[in-house]
Amino acid sequence: METKLRDRFGRAIEYLRVSVTERCNMRCVYCVSPDDRAYAPCAHLLQFEEIAAIVRVLAQHGLRRVRLTGGEPLVRPHIPELVHMLASIPGVADLSLSTNGLLLPRYVDALKRNGLKRVNISLDTLQPHKFRQISPVGRWEAVWAGIEAALAAGLHPVKINCVLMRGINDDEILDFAQLTLRYPLHVRFIELMPIGNYAFYHRGHQLPIREAKARCTRLGELVPMQEGKAIEGSPAWVFRLPDALGTLGFIGACTENFCSRCNRLRLNTDGYLYPWLGHGVRSDLKPALQPPPAQREAMILAAVMRAVDCKPAGHRLLTLQPHPVFRTLRAIGANLEPQDGARAEISEWAPPLIPLLERITETYSPFADDDLRTQAKLIEWYYQHGHIAQAVTLAREWIISYQLAQQGKDWRDRKARDQMERDLNEHAKQDPLWSKVRDLRNDLAHCGFGRAKGQVLKIRSIREQAREIIQAILEEAGEN
Repeated sequence: METKLRDRFGRAIEYLRVSVTERCNMRCVYCVSPDDRAYAPCAHLLQFEEIAAIVRVLAQHGLRRVRLTGGEPLVRPHIPELVHMLASIPGVADLSLSTNGLLLPRYVDALKRNGLKRVNISLDTLQPHKFRQISPVGRWEAVWAGIEAALAAGLHPVKINCVLMRGINDDEILDFAQLTLRYPLHVRFIELMPIGNYAFYHRGHQLPIREAKARCTRLGELVPMQEGKAIEGSPAWVFRLPDALGTLGFIGACTENFCSRCNRLRLNTDGYLYPWLGHGVRSDLKPALQPPPAQREAMILAAVMRAVDCKPAGHRLLTLQPHPVFRTLRAIGANLEPQDGARAEISEWAPPLIPLLERITETYSPFADDDLRTQAKLIEWYYQHGHIAQAVTLAREWIISYQLAQQGKDWRDRKARDQMERDLNEHAKQDPLWSKVRDLRNDLAHCGFGRAKGQVLKIRSIREQAREIIQAILEEAGEN
């Protein structure tokens, strides 16, 4: 009898996203900064047989959907062979691919023949001249040829993923919606997320998904669609315009998140399994792939369960900066060593921290009932493991908590925290520690991850400033 994988909140894990490469043949502006030229080194690239072994075990425990992603998955050689291997696994009912479409005409027939069901193609503009503004690499005509090739091959559905960017492509929302009136295409509007080129995100390009939906109603009534069983757990709210051949989907990853129905895990190309987009909690599956086949299944399942048990109730992408491992969208889950060389294996450090990490996602204050000394130690832990952005973000929250505690107020009260933040900003010069944290957060928001000498020096300076701030916090906490 099949035993389904379920997390602590009762969500069945039925969907696995598999990154087969970090490399990409485009350079979208929201994904990578202009000076980011290097790919993270990967000590161990999962082989197709290893990916299939993991999927085979999970399929015996409720996995139904598998999506191949990258980077750009089609830049890895022989992807149709992997598709054939995965499509042959009993229990895998839905096998899909996320791609930018550039190489799709070359591979689509083999992919379809080997068992690929459907495809998501990224396209953020319908204007060829604007395409180069979004990605200086690639051609709009080549992406559109990929869309036509997917339709001609009979893949269904063919979805278009459009990342919304205010001031760049928000004037094309209706144009994208009208595609569904002319073609059997399923357009998905996606909110820009603070992942990848973090500086780009902070230039005011965010567009709430509700605004895109409101604009689409100018074309007619949006009729809600009942999602079929094959696509349960979809992040999109799906609608159809009258007489449309395709559908419109709205994915509000930040403002209207879908965490309560999230049924997915992410397997990176280096063998790490991530239960949560945006932070570094992960489980290393590589050791479980080494034993003989007879022992491998139990070890893979145990490693997977370590990740599943750490899947939180939801994210707070708007309040916490993502883990450095998600420095680009192309490298979601990429294997970056923490900056000071420390390891952060889930089997070694995650269980004792789960209650604290959980509170980061479930409460406005990331610290809930923990005393100020415990809070300070958590900040120190993040810094020691190379998670500078989280450490600085939590340091900011700690100062607010500390100031409220000094005044005898409840630091868990949202209104009190908002007011304290306004007071601190207004009188920043009176609190040097707050000023340092605020300035350092601004530096982090505009700091890329390039290898240029100036950038390396800037990162070193940020780390040193963060160390000084955390030392001051530890001293304050010790006196509390």
